[in-house]
Amino acid sequence: MIRLKRILLYFVWIVCAAAVLPFSRATERSLTTESKITSKRPVEINSQELTFDRLTGMTVFKGDVQVLHDPTVMNADEVHAVSGNRQATAEGNVQVVDSGMAATLTCGHLEYKDKMRFISAHDSPKMATVDNDGNPVTMESRQMEFFSEQHMAVANQNVKVNSSQGKATAGRATYLKDEGRLVLEEEPKVSNSFLNLTGRRITAYLGDNRIVAEGNVEATFYPTPQDAPKTSAPTAPQRGKAGPPSGGPPTGPMPSASPAPAPSASPVATVSQP
Repeated sequence: MIRLKRILLYFVWIVCAAAVLPFSRATERSLTTESKITSKRPVEINSQELTFDRLTGMTVFKGDVQVLHDPTVMNADEVHAVSGNRQATAEGNVQVVDSGMAATLTCGHLEYKDKMRFISAHDSPKMATVDNDGNPVTMESRQMEFFSEQHMAVANQNVKVNSSQGKATAGRATYLKDEGRLVLEEEPKVSNSFLNLTGRRITAYLGDNRIVAEGNVEATFYPTPQDAPKTSAPTAPQRGKAGPPSGGPPTGPMPSASPAPAPSASPVATVSQP
């Protein structure tokens, strides 16, 4: 009887081991993958000079400073970091290249934390990137925040954007790289060769040739380049221009004025570019 119990226990142990072993191997693979996550890798810093203050825990890197933390590389004249603190600052000719976002950020001063997963840039920050169709996008402002893992950038105050949709200004802009979406807020305005658009909130879908405006929308449309007159005459009468030389009625064809957009009762307007 005892021998039979031992045989049964041994059989149960074999079955359990067979069930647990694949789970253990899967867990091991998961832990291995986890250890390769970017945020777990150490930050490498190269410079011409290093000064460490043991009392304050402050380390100062000077001269051709390069900070590497895949997929982000930062270059600056000087970097200050505090031991045990997940924050640091960079000053002078700062350039951040984020290959994951396909973006380059330049500024005069920035603070970063959590191994550059969050960056706050000051002193004329400017971001250059491309949309999902490969068209260039530039965004500049007084202050800008970079979120590396979310592939997102937020610009604040005096925002200026150049993209395939035209030029835009706003008090705040949020660029979502993966969605190909640019959200403009705080007195936004978009202008291009055929349109001037304002509203409470404007969303440009870069690469999709689509703009959505919400709240107090005002739009002014102009002839497209292919519809514009080939002559140098204006498309509409302008102030301060003299009449016909003879004082009589014009002999040539009248210039065609662009039609005014019909008022919309809806607070949301969608514009598709030709």
